[in-house]
Amino acid sequence: MTSFQKETSLKSKTTERYKVSLRETTVLRHSRILKSIL
Repeated sequence: MTSFQKETSLKSKTTERYKVSLRETTVLRHSRILKSIL
């Protein structure tokens, strides 16, 4: 694997992780808001 391919795969992995964490954070925030409403 070339260094460029490694870099690209690393970037995509990082992006995926970021998206997942962002989604989890959003879900947590929403559930907290819902709980406070209830």
